[in-house]
Amino acid sequence: MKGQIILLEEQLSGFTAIETSIGDALVKNRLEDIENIKLKIIKKRRRYKELELEKREIFVLGARHINY
Repeated sequence: MKGQIILLEEQLSGFTAIETSIGDALVKNRLEDIENIKLKIIKKRRRYKELELEKREIFVLGARHINY
């Protein structure tokens, strides 16, 4: 009987370890996804600023062309 209890305790601790490792893997994947999204946001913001500068340049060049 005592041997069965020890065996059950070992199995239970094994299941707990598996659940923990699965949970850790899910959290790690979610954190990686968040980092990827952050990088995409940074790239989009950078591109937006580039487009704003291009728009400003076009406006200035257009204004110069009109004045000539």
